Amino acid sequence: MAGRYRLVERIGRGGMGTVWRARDELLNREVAVKRLHYSSLDDDVDRLFERTGREARIAARLSHPNVVVVHDVVDDGGSPAIVMEYVPSVTLAEVIRKLGPVPPEEAARIASGVIAALRAAHDAGVVHRDIKPGNVLLGRDDRVVLTDFGIAVAPDTSPLTMAGQLMGSIDYCSPERLDRGTPGPESDLWALGVLLYEAVEGEPPFRRETGVETAYAIVWAPVPSAPAAGPLAPLIEGLLVKDPVGRLTVEDVEQMLQAPQSPAAGAAVPARRAAAGPGTSVPPAGSRHRSAGVAKGLRPRNRKARWLAAAAAVVASVACAVITVDWMRGEMDQSPHHARAEIMPGASSPSPSSSETAASSTPRPTARTPQAPPAAETEYGPLWSDGWIDPGSNEYWAQSDITVRTTETLTTLTVELRLAQTGGVSSTGSWRTRPEEDFTLNVEETDGFLVYRWTLKDGRTVSAGEHMFAGQYNHETGNRDAGGDSYVATATADGETYSVQGTFASASTD
Repeated sequence: MAGRYRLVERIGRGGMGTVWRARDELLNREVAVKRLHYSSLDDDVDRLFERTGREARIAARLSHPNVVVVHDVVDDGGSPAIVMEYVPSVTLAEVIRKLGPVPPEEAARIASGVIAALRAAHDAGVVHRDIKPGNVLLGRDDRVVLTDFGIAVAPDTSPLTMAGQLMGSIDYCSPERLDRGTPGPESDLWALGVLLYEAVEGEPPFRRETGVETAYAIVWAPVPSAPAAGPLAPLIEGLLVKDPVGRLTVEDVEQMLQAPQSPAAGAAVPARRAAAGPGTSVPPAGSRHRSAGVAKGLRPRNRKARWLAAAAAVVASVACAVITVDWMRGEMDQSPHHARAEIMPGASSPSPSSSETAASSTPRPTARTPQAPPAAETEYGPLWSDGWIDPGSNEYWAQSDITVRTTETLTTLTVELRLAQTGGVSSTGSWRTRPEEDFTLNVEETDGFLVYRWTLKDGRTVSAGEHMFAGQYNHETGNRDAGGDSYVATATADGETYSVQGTFASASTD
């Protein structure tokens, strides 16, 4: 690439790009090269280069040992690429998938590295927006590195997404992002809470069978307990406050993780940033669920103070513990940056998540179905379109919410789609679609990225971001349609092209 970087092997793939281990022939060093994907049929080359340069500039402004270093941005035959520091490592997602949940002591060490990276990012005005186990690298030298600033936002950068488009992994989206679409530093803290919950429990706290159900649970469902979290339970609970005003801050998390060895010498508890509403109450620290009232702004009095006071006592046991990752090194290969780690003899695999189970039970096409490999990490990639029309027109604008779940080898693919007739009103929620609308899904893999094309029954082909027909939505009452139907298509891998007929199935959101 660019007459300088020799690609050696592909070591990672995500929704935004493919990562290669490469050799810098000029400086005689190993580097990691990320090539961005053509994210949709609407993308042009200039937009792709703009996105690549934007990611590189955001990451480059953060000089911190817990943030991956960016070296260069190159053009190789019209394809943009970011040259980064090569970190011999495994991702936290790989550790969880291959070995199961991590001990609380190791989770605390990882949290310390991630919160240090977030401190540097937020101080620079950068919101990462995609904190998840797959973006946390665990290096051979015990280094914890935050990577992938592909959808991060900074004060002097303009957004490259359409209005109404939700970027990131749905499991880690905060309630305020789903409810109002306005991510801030608090959203990164929520995602850290989800990450820590998944680290100690083995799966995200709100994962459901579909992306729509997951989003609903994030906004409305109480947070489940984390019995395996031990002394980290107050920290996780404080991060997963649904109201961002009452959520722990970076300073709070740092204080809890750096608690002195003596519980009696706990640090002072920071004052709350907002007063609690009248009449609210605080459940016991060990209660299984929080009050659902905090989902929409009810902040129990002194809740944060209780978390911090409890944490000052219990997290001290983590601070004074001899933290080691021998449990991981003895079970897992120390594979390179983003490389796939293999389970060593004697290690056990975690149970498949509920979404993986759901995907495996979905009816398959009648064509040949190959054997699926062991369950892999579930990756979510929502692609939304939003817009409006002339209210006097008989035409429709459709909003699509497409969520993709694949295994590492793309043996199976599940796509969830919801459509809406807005009639001049931009709307979000659960939709009822017309079952007589037939679609054929065609999926192609290009450099590890899936490109979608939907063919309507009249033969027209559209991309995921273009107009589609839609159904009924109740604008008069403003209520969500709890009996909305969702379109589900399942494809079986066969070469590089996939095609399957989908049907509508009833789905409830209450």
